[in-house]
Amino acid sequence: MLFTILALSTVAFAAGSGSITVENATIGEDYAGYRIFDATYADGAVSYTIKTTDPWYSLVSASSSPFTLTQVGATNTYNVSRKSAASDSDIIAWLKAQTLPSTPSLANITATTTNVSWSNVPYGYYLITSSLDSLVTVTNVNKNVTIIDKNQNPGWEDPDPEDPNTEQGKNVSSDGTTYGKTNTSSIGDTVYFKINAFVPKYNKDMQVYQYIFTDTLDPGLTYNANSLSLKIGNTTMVSPGDYTVSVNGQVITVTLKVYDITNYPTDAKMEINFTAMVNEDAVYDNKNTVSMTWKEFDPTEDPGENPGDPNYPTDPGTGDTPPDSKTDTYVYGFNLQKYAGSISEANKLTGAEFKLYDALTGGNEIPVVWDATLGGYRVALSTETGVAIPAGTAKIFGLAAGTYYLEETKAPDGYNPLTARQAVEISAGNSTSGYLTNEVAVINLTGTVLPETGGIGTTIFYVVGSLLMGGAVILMVTRKRMSAGRN
Repeated sequence: MLFTILALSTVAFAAGSGSITVENATIGEDYAGYRIFDATYADGAVSYTIKTTDPWYSLVSASSSPFTLTQVGATNTYNVSRKSAASDSDIIAWLKAQTLPSTPSLANITATTTNVSWSNVPYGYYLITSSLDSLVTVTNVNKNVTIIDKNQNPGWEDPDPEDPNTEQGKNVSSDGTTYGKTNTSSIGDTVYFKINAFVPKYNKDMQVYQYIFTDTLDPGLTYNANSLSLKIGNTTMVSPGDYTVSVNGQVITVTLKVYDITNYPTDAKMEINFTAMVNEDAVYDNKNTVSMTWKEFDPTEDPGENPGDPNYPTDPGTGDTPPDSKTDTYVYGFNLQKYAGSISEANKLTGAEFKLYDALTGGNEIPVVWDATLGGYRVALSTETGVAIPAGTAKIFGLAAGTYYLEETKAPDGYNPLTARQAVEISAGNSTSGYLTNEVAVINLTGTVLPETGGIGTTIFYVVGSLLMGGAVILMVTRKRMSAGRN
């Protein structure tokens, strides 16, 4: 972007036309060019002029301008030179601050590829703009000129396709299809992560050597080995040639080797995908946080091959890198309490056993195990054998939001077992710090007492029967005596 404006020379100058090509253009953005000065060239020297009829004349002739204008004879043409105190950066800053003419000298082009070109461009000094930023570069046009759009800044990107629940950077999914900043899962479930970032070849006027993504999983999430893949656009990159993955405990580091990739796209969008398992250390809110940084170098210098080289790439300033992007995976639980007859402190009951299912009838059992650290029961891993849930009082943890069903497999002595499974509904709205705000109350009732063998129920039948038999005997004897008397 820096340039030198030479004073008028006695060398014979030539006019002509050339071309301007913008590389690293951002697809969908608009590019235009404004000729500030006419120019002629010869043997490496340049002469700049401006006419009073040119759109930039009123700007560059103002006292605040960094330029000095000298009239050529009695014409409306002025030679242009810089003021002695005006540095290159002063000139760039001044040009960038100006209100552009309403009509560009080089027609507006919307980029459909990463290259934008104008041909048959008259020699001159041009300001190239884009809709990303007012200034792409200022350049002398002498024959054919190629410039690089360095308005791009690396950063987080929206996933493709976008979703109302997704944001730039990192998103999470329970099924690998629907993503957002949060999800809910059970212990043992697979969780899907997606990272989207804009990873251009340049960061402003510096070329990027490599991008580094540092992804940190909370203890309740276990990275699934070899599950990570990386794409640039629609191209799946190859590890370790194009990128490397290192795993150190809960930290995953992905390094994208921009400088080493042949034909690296100038307008690159990246997507990283990997999975993790919700493990036995899961808590209510399990975070996954990723940071993005990069190493960069002056593209006019050889970057060197090791940190000892003077031009070896350096990290950008902290103000350039985007803030960390994070997701939250929520896991829930509930407290179970047995009661006799009705809910009251005095009616708490022990001696029951339960199993947990995912359906009112049939369905799959959700095995649980005792967790001493938790002080309750949690959903079992596939390698663990489930146990019954005894109650009284029991804490159960490790469930995604949803509806579950408790089946009483053993009732307290003297109480009737439940005749159907009891629903337990879990959602973010009815939970506090991961547990249902209200306990899950299960009530058992006593049965009706039936007569027992040897009890009053059978005794009364014996007494009544004996009385009836005795009466019958007396009646029979009396009738016989009466019959004998008549004879």
